[in-house]
Amino acid sequence: MKFTVHENSLSIGAKKVSFPSTIKQIELFNDIVIVITDYTESPCNENVWGVNDQGEVVWQVEKVDKIEYEGIEYIGITEPYSGIHKVDDKTARIFNLEGGYFEINPTTGAFIKNIIQFRKGKRPW
Repeated sequence: MKFTVHENSLSIGAKKVSFPSTIKQIELFNDIVIVITDYTESPCNENVWGVNDQGEVVWQVEKVDKIEYEGIEYIGITEPYSGIHKVDDKTARIFNLEGGYFEINPTTGAFIKNIIQFRKGKRPW
């Protein structure tokens, strides 16, 4: 798949997709391009999108205000995402400013497991 990036726009073929802030990073997963916009310009933790090879936004990362794990409710993801790493064709690891990372399915944008499991054993700063 061929694509170009300019500031806040991603072009795939004749299709152009504009995002609310500057594109900081992209990663290709088969027929999906994952886009992360500039976290310094993002007021929330929804700055990750999946765009298909037709130039259509097929998902935006889920906003997670609260998480329930083993019957207890926790604070969700409060900071925007700052980077992405391709683990394999079926797993994207997204990082955020809280010092954590979360794994998502690049085709759907869904978290692979309950996000509290990614926080276990990590320092809470």
